Amino acid sequence: MFKYTVTATDTESGLGTVLYRIDNRGDYNIYTDAIVFSTNGEHVIEAIARDKVGNVSQTAILNVYVDTVPPVSEIKMVSEK
Repeated sequence: MFKYTVTATDTESGLGTVLYRIDNRGDYNIYTDAIVFSTNGEHVIEAIARDKVGNVSQTAILNVYVDTVPPVSEIKMVSEK
């Protein structure tokens, strides 16, 4: 399982909310906890922040590739001929 966190700061008026969406789908949601991926493949995290007076940040975008398939290891007996 892979977890990603989003952080934002505003030293002037204070941070209001952080919003995010995954894979360009649907509306932005209020960010409250780590974003977790449990499926393989490419994903996109988009995040924006609003301060307490309504200013909105530019969209931060992170492209990630998730590989949840563990490697396979094995031991084979090799015989001499």
